[in-house]
Amino acid sequence: MNSCRHTSLRRRINSRFLLVIILLTAVIAFHSYLSQSLLESQYWRIILESTLADLDADKPLKTRKLPQVGPLRGWYVPARQGEESVPPPFRDLPLGFQGRQIEWQGRTYVALVHPNDTERVVLALDITELETQQNQGAVLGAVIAVISLMLAILLVRSLARRLSAPVKDIAKRMASLDPREAGARLPVDYKEVEIHHIAQAANGYLDRVDKFIDRERQLLDQASHEFRTPIAVIASAVDVLDTLPELPATAHRPLHRIRETVDNLHEIMAALLFLSREQPTDNGTREWCDLRELLPALVHDHQHLVSNKPVAFELTPLPATVLNTPAAMLRIAVSNLLRNAAENTHQGSIGIDVNTDDGVLLRITDTGVGFDPEQVARDYTQSLRALPAPGTGPGLGLFLSQRICEHFGWTLDFDSMPGGGTRATLDLSNSVATPQL
Repeated sequence: MNSCRHTSLRRRINSRFLLVIILLTAVIAFHSYLSQSLLESQYWRIILESTLADLDADKPLKTRKLPQVGPLRGWYVPARQGEESVPPPFRDLPLGFQGRQIEWQGRTYVALVHPNDTERVVLALDITELETQQNQGAVLGAVIAVISLMLAILLVRSLARRLSAPVKDIAKRMASLDPREAGARLPVDYKEVEIHHIAQAANGYLDRVDKFIDRERQLLDQASHEFRTPIAVIASAVDVLDTLPELPATAHRPLHRIRETVDNLHEIMAALLFLSREQPTDNGTREWCDLRELLPALVHDHQHLVSNKPVAFELTPLPATVLNTPAAMLRIAVSNLLRNAAENTHQGSIGIDVNTDDGVLLRITDTGVGFDPEQVARDYTQSLRALPAPGTGPGLGLFLSQRICEHFGWTLDFDSMPGGGTRATLDLSNSVATPQL
C-alpha cells in the first residue's frame, strides 16, 4: 500500500516562501531592536558624560548649582548628608550610567551617577519626546511590515499560481490524450525550460510505447494469418470427411464438435484482432446483431455441455432486439456465460431470457450450487490481474469477455439466487440501435 501523501506544488511553494518571509521579517525586527537599544544606550551615556565633564571643567561640582528645570536635571549629594534631596526613583541607583529607563512625574529619564571623591552627582536626561517619536515610529514600522507581509503573500500566491499553471496544463493535456489515436503527442512550445523537458520526455516515452504496440500488433496479425491456414485446412477436411459415404454414423458427432471448435477458434482470433486495434465503438461502420437469431444458435451449440446430465437449457420467447455490435463479439461474451452456467449446474435448468423494459438485459439463470458474491468478486478481479501458469487459470474466455464488455460499455453482474443458483445479468443497453434501411 502506497502511504505517500500527495501535496500541491502550489501549496508547497506558498508555504516555503511565506516561511522565508516570516523568518526574514523576524530577523530584521530583532536586529533593529538590538541595534536601537545599543545605540540609544551609548548615545545617552555619551551625552550625560559629556555634560558632566563640561560642568566639572568649568567649575568644581561641589560649588556649582546643578540644573533643576529643563530636559537635563542634576542633584549634588554630599557624603555626610542623606539623599532626601534626590527624587525617590534616583536615590538607590548604583554608580555609572543607568541603561534602563526611569519613570518620574510622568516623564521618562536616563541617569548617570558619578562619584566625586566622597560625593556623588546624579544627572538625569528627559527623553520622553524622543521615546514617543520612537514608539510612533515602531507602530508605523509594524504597520508597514504587516502591509509588506500581505503584499508578499499576494505576490507569492501569484507566483505560485504562475509556476504551477504550466504543470497543471501539461497534466491536463496528458489526461486528454486518446490511446486509440496513433501519434498523439504533447505540445513542447512551453516557455518554461523544465516543462519543455517534461513534455519532450513524455513524447519520447509515447514514441517507445507506440513502437512496442505496433510490434505487438504486427506479431498478432502475422500469427493470425499463420493460424488461418491450418484452421481452414481442418475445416475443409471436416467437410470432406462429412461427405464420405463410408463414414460411420458414430463419427458424425465428433466431426460436428471439431467443426464447432474450429468456428469458435476463428471467432476468438477475430475478437483478438478487433480488440488489439482499439477501434472505437462507433467508427462509422454498422454491424447489426439480432438476439432472436443469435441466442437460439448459441443454445444449440452448447447443448452438448449438458447432454450427459439432467440439465436443460430453457430459452424464453425473445422480443425483437437488434444491437449495433459485431455478432462475433456478443457470441464470445454470451458463450462464456453459458459455458460457466453449464459447468456449475449438475441438475435442474439454465434459463435464458431478455428484458427490454429498461434497456436490454440478457439474463442467464442456473440452478447450480450458487456462490458468495464477495468471494466471486475477489476471485474475478484476481483472475484478471494474475498471470496463470500454462495450462491453468480461467482461460481466454473470461479475459475476452471482460475486455469486450469494457470496449462496448456493457456491464456484467452476478447475483446469488434464493435457494441456490446464480443469475448473470449482461446489460447491453449501450449497444441498442435501430438499423437504418
